[in-house]
Amino acid sequence: MYHSYRAAELTDSHFSGVGADLAAINALAQMPLQLEDVYIRSMYLCSDQPCETDWSQFTPPALEQISRLVVGQSVIGGHDRRSLPLARFFKAAVVQKPGPGGEPSHWVQAWFYWLRKTSGATDLLLNIDGGIYREVSIAWRYRHWRCSICGKEDGVCGHRPGEQVEDSRCICLIDEVVDVLEGSLVYKGADEGAVVAGARSIAADMDDEAILCIWQDGNPLFDLLYRAELLSDVREATPEELAALQGSATHVWVDDLEQAVSCGCEPRHLLSLGGVLVTCHADSVASRMIGLPNFLVTSEETEVPALTIQRLE
Repeated sequence: MYHSYRAAELTDSHFSGVGADLAAINALAQMPLQLEDVYIRSMYLCSDQPCETDWSQFTPPALEQISRLVVGQSVIGGHDRRSLPLARFFKAAVVQKPGPGGEPSHWVQAWFYWLRKTSGATDLLLNIDGGIYREVSIAWRYRHWRCSICGKEDGVCGHRPGEQVEDSRCICLIDEVVDVLEGSLVYKGADEGAVVAGARSIAADMDDEAILCIWQDGNPLFDLLYRAELLSDVREATPEELAALQGSATHVWVDDLEQAVSCGCEPRHLLSLGGVLVTCHADSVASRMIGLPNFLVTSEETEVPALTIQRLE
């Protein structure tokens, strides 16, 4: 049995880092946590593009410093440091993605977790995934800034950030970040493009639909899709790897649901809220799933019997 996970943008391996990610979370926790104990998402905190709010700009070394310093810091709301954290960062990396104008830019992408069973955990999840909590901001400290016009430090040259000097604008270049205080969910971020990412699994980021395909070796349809390079991360489907995607797939395609279930895989557990599972092989599995709470099961008797399972919002 094989699976493939297809997303619009892949910035990390979907599965190889699962154990390392869980270890990073447990390094911050006071009790052992499993994947089913936490919700995980990520955010693009800051970039190497000029910020027009204060005309500052992080250099590549500064982004690398931020990606290290943010680990272990709090996720809060509105930079209100009087409040308790909503979540905590456990890993970060410098990644490349299109900037607001479409040009390539580098960003610090930081992954954070919070506990599923705490009060308000589901509200936070729904507000993030529903796009209500979207924009983010970072609080940080730096040592010196460097003038982009002449290279002198801390404004001794007389150039001021934002000032137009002939054909160039003075930018406050930040080479050395000494501390990251927190990352915040905010109503409006200073850095355009600093937003919560569409991350729906522990080691993946995606800004589009997450489609999971599960099929038997030799299936002609999936062989065709694979040859056409329309599938990504094709590998043997082990229960451990699929468990890392629990509650993450907007669509699941299964060629033999009974075989998948008999091998220890429960594809319905992979569905996100509103997600849909489609399979051509229903049979006894359909009778077990009809009537399950929070799932709508529809069976269609056509030339190829089909079963559709939707996880209700």
